[in-house]
Amino acid sequence: MTTTKELTNADIRALGQADHLPAHVQDEFDRLLGLGNAPAAALMFASRQPPGVKGGDRVFCEQARHRMETMNPMNRDGIIEIAKKAGINIQGKFYCGGLGAYDDQAAWVSCADDVLAVARERDLTVTGAVNHEGSELLPPKSVPLAEDIIQDFEQKYAATDPKLRENLKKKPTKTRRELREKIIAKHGYKPPKN
Repeated sequence: MTTTKELTNADIRALGQADHLPAHVQDEFDRLLGLGNAPAAALMFASRQPPGVKGGDRVFCEQARHRMETMNPMNRDGIIEIAKKAGINIQGKFYCGGLGAYDDQAAWVSCADDVLAVARERDLTVTGAVNHEGSELLPPKSVPLAEDIIQDFEQKYAATDPKLRENLKKKPTKTRRELREKIIAKHGYKPPKN
């Protein structure tokens, strides 16, 4: 086992990060420490992730720069022109479309911390080089089908179904009520199935 005097800064950071791992990964981390691995190496092996591939500013900047450099030049120039017309200084910044439109100052970021700040401010969920969990969206409210839409469908159904037209003349109240229920059931709001 490694003594406290032999711990590097990376090992100390790894010990702190291990506290935030899922239980099964913490168990593997502890097992690897018991086998004599340094904390930084044990963290890397247990989480199955080499250092610097997630959450690192260097990785984020490299990926963002590569994305901008390999973009179609016409598209890139168009995006830059839109940003400049909006008064955005794009020097040293990269466009992140998931954060906003081309003319949105917050969508132009220079580092991973900028992405995290925007995600927190706008309550967005982002994953990748930067991770942030936004609030869960509530399902849409059930809104009744508008009366004019119901009437349009009533006319369409009556125009195409001679039997329905006849029933509307004989028993207008009952037939119309049944038709409305059918229209609402078919064309109205249906909550998502989980």
